[in-house]
Formats: sequence, structure tokens, C-alpha cells
Amino acid sequence: MFGYFGSLTTLLNLISVLNLGKEILLIGFDMKDSSYFFEKDKFFKKYIDQTYEDKTHIHPNARKINNKNIFTHWNIITKNLENKNIRLFCNNKNSLLVENRLVKYISVNNFLKSDSDNLK
Repeated sequence: MFGYFGSLTTLLNLISVLNLGKEILLIGFDMKDSSYFFEKDKFFKKYIDQTYEDKTHIHPNARKINNKNIFTHWNIITKNLENKNIRLFCNNKNSLLVENRLVKYISVNNFLKSDSDNLK
């Protein structure tokens, strides 16, 4: 089990522990902005930490707190997924995960029509 900075690691843990799949495609996961995720929740700002201000509007998981963010320990996430032969992809070329070369890009169409051998 692994976990660091948010629900993505929780989701990856569940997929790993419950053996829900060997190829995972993150869809719409850019981590550059959090406003689109909560834009319909008028009360969201009431629940966030008001002492923390981030003028970049970067996704909370990508924000550095005490000089750490979700990417700080990404190698642990990768190692755990690799140990279970689980491969992670993202359909968003502009995702921080893809730009930082932590996850490979693949389009939804190519992911759906590919068998395991074509995803390498």
C-alpha cells in the first residue's frame, strides 16, 4: 500500500489490492488546475484551508507543501504498480504526469483498441 497527497493514490491502491485491472487509463487528469473539478460546488471554498493561498491555481495534489507534493514519492507509486504488473497511462498530453514523464500518454481510442502488447 502507498499513499501520498490525495485521492489518486487511494484509487491506485484500490485497483492494485482488488486486482481491478492491469492497464489503467487516467482520463481528463491534468493536475494544472483545480477549478474545473469543483466549479459546480458553490460551497467548496468554504471547506478549503483558507490559510493557504496559491496564485498558480495548480491542482492541490501538485502543490508543494513543505517542499513535497504527489510527485515527490511517485517512484514509490510506480514501483508498487510495477510489482503487480499494472501499467498506468493518461489520455491528456498536457497532464503534469505526462509532461513530467511519470505516465505514458495514449489516446482513449488507441487504449481501447490496443491489446496489452501494443501498450508498451
